Amino acid sequence: MSTSFFDPLVLAVLVAVIATVLQRRLSPHVAAPALAIAAVAVTAAAIGALITIVLGALAGNPEVHNLLSWCPTLHHAEGNVSGWVGVSAAIVLSLALARAALTLRSQRRTRLRLPTCEHGVLIIESSQPTAYAVPGRNGGVVVSTGMIEALKPPERAVLWAHERSHLAHRHHRYLMATEIAAAMVPPLGRLARQVQFATERWADEDAAREVGGDRQLVARAIARAALASVDHQRSAMALAETGVGERVQAMVVTPRGYLAPLLGLAVGLIVIGFSIAGLGVQLHHVAGFIDHACHSI
Repeated sequence: MSTSFFDPLVLAVLVAVIATVLQRRLSPHVAAPALAIAAVAVTAAAIGALITIVLGALAGNPEVHNLLSWCPTLHHAEGNVSGWVGVSAAIVLSLALARAALTLRSQRRTRLRLPTCEHGVLIIESSQPTAYAVPGRNGGVVVSTGMIEALKPPERAVLWAHERSHLAHRHHRYLMATEIAAAMVPPLGRLARQVQFATERWADEDAAREVGGDRQLVARAIARAALASVDHQRSAMALAETGVGERVQAMVVTPRGYLAPLLGLAVGLIVIGFSIAGLGVQLHHVAGFIDHACHSI
């Protein structure tokens, strides 16, 4: 059996490490989509590898071979994958698909629990400081009275701009995709958290532009929202949820120039390229199976 079967699995771990090292050095509006696409590509390659291993093992099983009326030469494909390797791959594949299904169901239930915002804004009566964006046709920004009272008027402008950024750039799609990818390929869990952090940083930068470039104001709004939620012994759902200290620090330092976005784009393209290449290798193996089975390709 070719070792190329396992290349996507090794790549998943490599991508997670690269994301951890480089994400905070990249422009967030580049890091979020690049890393999300990389996660999806790596997942596709890894699942393709597992499917190919299972097919290789099945091809070497005479009973299954006869049951499915496969050609006599099919079991010779890819060096006749051993049974224990095939069973292991089948178990891992089943777990990955089951975890993906559970994640999709959890995401759907979460969406159903979200309130509708008929006019794009919903203010809820609650002392719990909460602010989050609800995507979709009837979506908008949901803010609690507790959060409004916790912030000063200029800081409230930051909050609105932050949440509008999440909606405008459809950040929920990046989060959903990477959450499913991490469920199927657990080594990508760290990358999923990096994407979440990048979307928050993206929204922070948009908020800074909305308030006239006052980065100190954005930093104060992030910190005050975080302190308010700590006082209630619960994290706010969006503004103060992810990497508060690092987000505040990012707002008080001088923004990077154009090198970081270009570097991020280059790294993203390289990672995605290797991921797609890994998937292409697995598709080549599947095509080999079909060729053995039909002798007509």
